[in-house]
Amino acid sequence: AYTDRLTQVASREQVERQAGRDLAACAADGDPFSLLVFDVDHLKAINDTYGHQAGDAALQRICAIVRQSLRGSDTLGRIGGDEFVVLLPQTVEAHARQIAGRIRAQLAHSRAGEAGPLSVSIGVAEW
Repeated sequence: AYTDRLTQVASREQVERQAGRDLAACAADGDPFSLLVFDVDHLKAINDTYGHQAGDAALQRICAIVRQSLRGSDTLGRIGGDEFVVLLPQTVEAHARQIAGRIRAQLAHSRAGEAGPLSVSIGVAEW
């Protein structure tokens, strides 16, 4: 219930629980809290062209790459088919934007088999 079976990141339910804990802690301490929301670009085309196995591999590869850019206190979770969120406690928006840029750059140099280069669209917000 806590982990998405395919990607091995936090499930939507776990992300919601963790977001509540992180927000409460940041509010109590007066710390910033930022959030990345991203979806995989062209996942439907990958699935349609190369099959769902290739799409699943792309999702797994993306999650592995995103994890490399995060601290132990951050949470990566899957909230929908190709939609993900990263909880960044004690992080200002400017630093969250740097993390988002690093993720996009690392993905640009990565491939998921025959599906080619990977990319995501990322939104950033600070609470």
